[in-house]
Amino acid sequence: VMGLEADRMTNLVLDDAVVASERKVILEERLSRTDNNPSALWSEQLSAARYLAHPYRIPVIGWAHEIAELETEDILAFYRRYYAPDNAVLVVAGDITAEELAQVEDEVTIEVIAEQAEAGLDLVTDGQIRWDDDQTYIAQRLQGFEITGLIRYFDTNTYYRQPNVTAPVRWRQPILVRDYEFAADHSTKPVKALITGPYTLAALSTDSHYGDRRPLVLALAEALHQEAKALAAAGASIIQVNEPAILRHKEDGPLLQEAITKMLDGIDAETALYTWFGDADGILPLLMDLPVDVIGLDFVWGPGNWEALKRVAFSKVLGFGIIDARNTRMEPVEEIAEQIQRVSEFVPAERLYVNPSCGLEYLPREVAFEKLKRLAEGVRHAEAVVV
Repeated sequence: VMGLEADRMTNLVLDDAVVASERKVILEERLSRTDNNPSALWSEQLSAARYLAHPYRIPVIGWAHEIAELETEDILAFYRRYYAPDNAVLVVAGDITAEELAQVEDEVTIEVIAEQAEAGLDLVTDGQIRWDDDQTYIAQRLQGFEITGLIRYFDTNTYYRQPNVTAPVRWRQPILVRDYEFAADHSTKPVKALITGPYTLAALSTDSHYGDRRPLVLALAEALHQEAKALAAAGASIIQVNEPAILRHKEDGPLLQEAITKMLDGIDAETALYTWFGDADGILPLLMDLPVDVIGLDFVWGPGNWEALKRVAFSKVLGFGIIDARNTRMEPVEEIAEQIQRVSEFVPAERLYVNPSCGLEYLPREVAFEKLKRLAEGVRHAEAVVV
């Protein structure tokens, strides 16, 4: 079934003849159900007048003139934008237990770890197979949160179930340790642990308890400090903190600095802070002062990072995000190598982690695998040139 759905989301075959035939069918359906039915026509016009600024004003089947004007490329553009894993919700129902589902998650985790190694990566993750989204998986396991309805993730077509803070936030027990240990036991490569950072978790939640962002962020920093300690104690040698939201609220840089310092205090592991969906221009000097070893920047959605890089002495390891993790376009190997050569003017090769712009979990699996293969090949090409 999953293979069938994946094929439906990636391999649609649509041509002008099919569109013309279906357009005719839909127009005839509209004619019979609405245009030749005074009651239906009145109801449609009433909704259009009543909901002037709401999607309810648009009939489900569409307006006749719009249907008549639809071309093949219009439909394909809609398909490419909306028919994708990042805009789908998987519901597991039927004769399956939680234990059986967990077994499936374990099996898929093993597969994606092997695929990362096969693609040529030197450092892998568990693929976040068990994660509902970057917020829910952690928030629902902390004390003080409840999970509410779906809301858009930044300005993408991705949605997440928004956490709401209803009581003091506290760490109860390890959240990610079992996932890390399982991945490490089934990987021939080093495994990087991922955790959503305190600022982003606060920014993407609603707050019915603290009433102010600063105490919430710092409470999360303390709770996630316990999680980071647990991961380090379990053997995680690299812990990545994801903080994309700070790029939308650069004025909160000092709060981020305070929170990350609290969260990572005394953590015996290599640490990284990753951002995406924007550039760090104006805040990069502050990021350079954070107590982390790696700063991850998105050069796909944040081309301004090139200018930001010119204005600092970049002394940390750079997480160089150059593969578009939200687009099925396959970057040529030569293009990847050229980007690596370009960034080597600012950061030497020994201080580069070349990676996607963000997580690849929203792409079809085979597309993600091919992108990772090209990424690894591009690095090899660049290594032959960059000294």
